[in-house]
Amino acid sequence: MSDYAISLKRSSLLLAALAFTAVLTIANLNVFGVGKVEAGQFQSRKVVLSSSLAGTETGDNVAGSATNGSAAVHTFTFTTPTGSSTTIDAFEFTYCLEAIGTCTAPPGLNADTAVLVSATDDGGAFTTVFALDATQTTVSRIGIDVNAGATNTITAASVIVIQFSTIVNPSINDDIYVRMVSYSVENYTSAVDDGTVAFSIVTPINITARVKETLGFSTTADTAGGVPAETSACVPLTGSGAIALGDANNTLSIAQAYDDTSYFRVYTNAANGIAVQYAGITLTKGTDDINAIGGTAASSTVGSEQFGFGIYAANPPTANVDNGGWGAAGRLTLNAQYDGGEGTITNGGTATFAYDSAAPNTPKSIATAGSYVTCDTAEVRYIANISPLTPAGTYRTTVVYYAVPTY
Repeated sequence: MSDYAISLKRSSLLLAALAFTAVLTIANLNVFGVGKVEAGQFQSRKVVLSSSLAGTETGDNVAGSATNGSAAVHTFTFTTPTGSSTTIDAFEFTYCLEAIGTCTAPPGLNADTAVLVSATDDGGAFTTVFALDATQTTVSRIGIDVNAGATNTITAASVIVIQFSTIVNPSINDDIYVRMVSYSVENYTSAVDDGTVAFSIVTPINITARVKETLGFSTTADTAGGVPAETSACVPLTGSGAIALGDANNTLSIAQAYDDTSYFRVYTNAANGIAVQYAGITLTKGTDDINAIGGTAASSTVGSEQFGFGIYAANPPTANVDNGGWGAAGRLTLNAQYDGGEGTITNGGTATFAYDSAAPNTPKSIATAGSYVTCDTAEVRYIANISPLTPAGTYRTTVVYYAVPTY
């Protein structure tokens, strides 16, 4: 055989081999999916739960609360892939213990109780409203679709938010995956895009702390150093409780009224309020006494026997004493018979006073609150008048104040 014939034969074999290789390569390209339409992947995808606790945790029994895993809200947010607009008529959410491959339903999960709260496309409503598909929804899967024959067109890179409520979370502390798929037809065929999100069920951290019952109540008549500022600690009042009514010699007169003051300060966390009360007899010397004004407020009557007190509801003369605002939240409300301490004490003056000495061992309320009191400081003004017939001598009394909180 000539060299030319041998060369021609080899060339023919080489061309045949190249042709076979080309066919094989084209076949292999088809095997690896060239020209095959694949589902896109949702971007920026996440699921947010109202509660990350197990479905056995009911907490405050309020659906959708952070402590109630038995009626949780699951909110899915994702962005559709970039590209052209797409027809989407159904979404499917499948809960699994695995991110890919076999799907094991999480124990205790019940998505069959889910309610579709909302489904939005870039913050607005879809062209056609989605509804929960009862036939496609099970304990571990939720399906939503449009009515037969209807359709939705979703533009590329749209932000989709779909929210469900009253889902019973899984009963185990574990990582849970939700496989999301969109479909172009409402019978859940022809998948368009997909993506997986994850959440975890965790053990609640139950913290216990006790707040003790509190009461701070103090009284004083000593203003030598001034009444201390309340501050956030409601600093207690200190000092003597002694008061001397009268002139420089502690002597009363039929020609004018005399007054002096004491103070009380109170705070409490009593949820059901507090009452500030007093008890005691009137000014007394042996079997003689100066008439108590009684439980009804009255102004000063110079030349007639009187003993009583009134609280400055406003404009107290001493610094660091509460000036108005009584009855507001966290404040005492002054009893109307005892809130007239401000004003003049000349005969028929503008200030009013009361003092109920009947049943002197039974406390009478002068201020109350229906709940806690942050810190109140009151200035109590005492008055004494005598008549020409009041027997001479030194008259004394002890007024006892009480704070009675109800927790």
